[in-house]
Amino acid sequence: MLGARFTRVLVEDSTFQVMGKGNASNFPGHGNGVSRTAGFKLDLAFDLLTGSTVSQTFTHGTHQDKSLGKHLLNQINPGDLVIRDMGYFVTESFKLIGEMSAFWLTRVPTNVAITFSNGSSLEKRLRPLSNNFIDEEVSVGTCGMCARLVAVRADKKTAIQRRKARNARSKGRASSQALVRDGGHILLTNVSSDVTAKELFEIYALRWNIETRFKACKQSLNLGKVFKGVNNDDHYESLILAALIQQLIGFNLAAHLSQLKKGSAEYGKAI
Repeated sequence: MLGARFTRVLVEDSTFQVMGKGNASNFPGHGNGVSRTAGFKLDLAFDLLTGSTVSQTFTHGTHQDKSLGKHLLNQINPGDLVIRDMGYFVTESFKLIGEMSAFWLTRVPTNVAITFSNGSSLEKRLRPLSNNFIDEEVSVGTCGMCARLVAVRADKKTAIQRRKARNARSKGRASSQALVRDGGHILLTNVSSDVTAKELFEIYALRWNIETRFKACKQSLNLGKVFKGVNNDDHYESLILAALIQQLIGFNLAAHLSQLKKGSAEYGKAI
């Protein structure tokens, strides 16, 4: 299905690796104004169809995903589908992807206004949601970007868990807008209705493949132990680059072997 509709399916995400606090001057992390923390961020984009890596970079831990996401824009081709999470949400980037004749699929941050053609807000539409389903064109944010929104009601248990977690993070100060949105699964895209809402949710679920890659990299290289202490910043930068190279070679080799296996299976069927 994916290969017939999209040239590539590019999934991008990042992961943060904690370091010893003594490295904070060279590799600062987010301390939330309470204490100094240290760490670096790995940003990865790969093609789900072939398994090949498209881009892989590292930076200090305070860089935002929406800033890192700009680098991928130079590598997008017509027909590509870009899947990202909310941290990369930038309407100008979505517009640029569309202008390249490519596609994007994302979840929606709670602070981004969504308005329907009749002027109703997303929250107003989600509250009744008697049919448990929305698939409509909407206006996004203050810029009024036009996009397709698909939403289904989350089950009661999931909605309760989300709201409890949000209230815990905000110490009981969660906005009513966020709490309403926690009651639904919401995606935004420029993909046409030729791809059904059900298919869009199935495609977005594949984004978790990248989490598996991050976990494999951290465990195989034992990054938590490697960067626990304090060391020369040049030495640590060399180790991080080595980790990136090792991950790149490993995953590209796995993708190549997968393609060979697939080719052999198809050859076997042919004869």
